[in-house]
Amino acid sequence: MSSANRSCSPITRPTPNNKRIQELVLDDGKIHRIRLVSPAICLLSHVVSPNCVWFKLANHVTKKLQYTKPCILRGLGSSAQGAPIQLMQFDYVMAPLEEKIYARARIIWLQKFTRYGELPLQFAYVHFIDEGHGAWMNVNCLATMERSFYCHPWQAFPVALFKLSPGINLYNLEGHDQWPDHVNAHLEQILSEYEYFRVVPVPNSAKVNTYYEYIRADVHALSDINDKDGKSIAKMLALDMPMFQRSDVYQPSEYMQRRWFDADQQKLIDQDTDVLTDEILAEIPKWRTQDESGDAYDPDWDPYTDLNAYPSVEPCTIDTLRQQRYFVAGRKNTLNVCVEWKSLRSPDEFFAFPLKEGQTMEELYDDHRKWANTLDSFYGQPTNRKAIIGAIVKNMFFAGRKVFGMFEWNDEVTSGSYRRVEVLAVRNKAASDYSSEFCRIRFIDVGGIDIVPLAGLLAIHSLHCKVPLFVYK
Repeated sequence: MSSANRSCSPITRPTPNNKRIQELVLDDGKIHRIRLVSPAICLLSHVVSPNCVWFKLANHVTKKLQYTKPCILRGLGSSAQGAPIQLMQFDYVMAPLEEKIYARARIIWLQKFTRYGELPLQFAYVHFIDEGHGAWMNVNCLATMERSFYCHPWQAFPVALFKLSPGINLYNLEGHDQWPDHVNAHLEQILSEYEYFRVVPVPNSAKVNTYYEYIRADVHALSDINDKDGKSIAKMLALDMPMFQRSDVYQPSEYMQRRWFDADQQKLIDQDTDVLTDEILAEIPKWRTQDESGDAYDPDWDPYTDLNAYPSVEPCTIDTLRQQRYFVAGRKNTLNVCVEWKSLRSPDEFFAFPLKEGQTMEELYDDHRKWANTLDSFYGQPTNRKAIIGAIVKNMFFAGRKVFGMFEWNDEVTSGSYRRVEVLAVRNKAASDYSSEFCRIRFIDVGGIDIVPLAGLLAIHSLHCKVPLFVYK
């Protein structure tokens, strides 16, 4: 794309009164990107080819910029004034990254698709700015991005491995315009063996005035985050070139251009976007072809309810555990558990997580992280945090019912900030006003007991009562 009419920077612009003074661009619809101008420790996000490898900074906050359904998603159907919203190319939206997970995205293409005898449907190709890849989907799946999400520049960024080019065509001795598929697959295999990478921009790589220019960089794979040396990805790929089957149109010896020392010497290869066809449309998953707003809840849910309407977490019985394949096959009444060692007080008193048949501990912890992200996505929004009512707690205690709520706990980020709890007891059960009392709570998802002010508890939504307890005492 031509940069003749662009400003000198996509981040700053001259002030109206003094052209020599630059100001930060803060226009509506502008999301800045952290530009790599010095070596940085990064994580791999997505691999396209040696010309386009997407990385994230190691301290990225991608998970905090996602919504997990059920959550509040404001559709694109109309504005706050009721006027219809016209979708435009390059608009920022929230789009389904996975089923029930929405992430920040940008509309790259809009296309109407009509089948015989059906009304035209509008589809959008969106690029997930925190992941580095895109997908086609129905525009009804898109949602409005909150204004606060525009303030986070931790986007994934593309890198072209320096000194690598896709070889020479032996028919016309001209450079290829794409990389062979087997080279791309082998590069992905090499990168998948490492977690951390040091990305070092080469000279003149960052001196561009458009985000369309990829960074040319030397990428080094690190054995761990403290590795000072690392291994060059480009050299590892070049050394593996002889193992590839020689083609009649590729010249493997020309993949590595050792005479390049400046970013301007390495030209980028355009990445084509797939045009929407019947074949691509057939592969779009159902959750990207229809509006799933039916999974949403009433944003004005009211915890100030009567005794019989306040939700309770579904109890987990022996029959429930048996139906969900927690018991070991062929061994009657035998259950595998993962013991929470921090809660071990005696051989007769500890918290344990039940394991499904064939489930590993890594899979168990992954399920816990997903559930923690669901709770944080919901209760992390101020409009969803409703204080629990002391009168309801008192009435439920005297009625012999269990009381559940939410408690914010920030010590361990891995298990989530907002946790489901059960109120076990109140300091003064006969008090007239429970709002000023302390209570003993049990964390029903992570284990453990604590004493906290009752006024610090939040009301639990009925949607989060359908999942039974994760941990048992």
